[in-house]
Amino acid sequence: ETFLLTNVIPQSPALNRGLWETLEKIISNDYAERFGQVWVICGPIFASNLGTLKDGKVLIPDGCYKIVLRVDRDGSPHALAFEMPQDLPMGHQQRDLLQYLISIGKIEQDTGIGFFPDLPAGIRTGLENDVEARMW
Repeated sequence: ETFLLTNVIPQSPALNRGLWETLEKIISNDYAERFGQVWVICGPIFASNLGTLKDGKVLIPDGCYKIVLRVDRDGSPHALAFEMPQDLPMGHQQRDLLQYLISIGKIEQDTGIGFFPDLPAGIRTGLENDVEARMW
C-alpha cells in the first residue's frame, strides 16, 4: 500500500530524500528480511500552520512519524518510533536516526491517535513508554 495516493503527504526534499528515505530502506532491506515480518505505521504531525500547497487545499505537516513493530518468536512485541521535522538538514547520516527515536506515547500526544488499542494494557503501556536506545 506504499504507493497508493492516500499514502501521500507533502514532505520537504531534505526529509524525503534524506533520513526518511534511509529509514525506509533499512525497514524494507534489513528489518523485513531479518525479522520476517514487521508492521509500519506512519503519518503526518500537525503542530502549527506551515501553510498549504499551491492549491490551498492540502496542509503541509510540521513533520512525520514512523512506528516499526516486530513480534519476536516468544510473542513479545518491540517497537521503534521516530518523529522527524520537515526542516531536517540535508546530509544527515544513518547514525543520525538515533536522535529522532522517541516513544510511541510522544507520537500519540503529538497526533491525538491511540496506537495498538487491542493490546493488553500492560504490554501496550510498555510499548508506548519505552524508547529504544539503539536501532535493531
